[in-house]
Amino acid sequence: MRIVAFDLETIANPAMIEFLPAVEPRGGLKDPEKIKADIEEKTLRQREEMGLDKWFSLICCASFKDLESGDIVSFSLAENMDENKLLTEIWDHLHQYTRFVSFNGIEFDVPVLIAHSAIHRIQPSVDISIKKYSNANHADLRMILNNWDRYAKGNFDFFKLFIPFRLPLLLRNLM
Repeated sequence: MRIVAFDLETIANPAMIEFLPAVEPRGGLKDPEKIKADIEEKTLRQREEMGLDKWFSLICCASFKDLESGDIVSFSLAENMDENKLLTEIWDHLHQYTRFVSFNGIEFDVPVLIAHSAIHRIQPSVDISIKKYSNANHADLRMILNNWDRYAKGNFDFFKLFIPFRLPLLLRNLM
């Protein structure tokens, strides 16, 4: 059984800006300057959050750590590589693994990977489960540590501070 921990990073896709929904000012505003400022603020926030939306983002980096060998591999979106090629390299790398470990992978990383692969018509080389309440072949540490509460607070840095044992011990207990 080969196990890989993985993480994706995304950025806003500038080509998708024209498809963003129109921004409406807060109700009750009458002053044209306040309306303009409200729209500008909401537009800026909307563009800043594009990288977190699977349909408005680009995958810019993917990193993998083989938990047996300790080898780390990363692929990034560089000037000479488009997202299509990046996705192909990601799936070429993932096909050798049977178990997957992520932090928020059920809610973010895997859906983004699947959506972007569909957009580019790239066939995934493995099926990474996003089934909730299951560690079938994918252990999402954020979900497990938050008792499957998707709205619970706690990023990776938070859990590193409060978990008194090392990640490999946690992973051994999950597999």
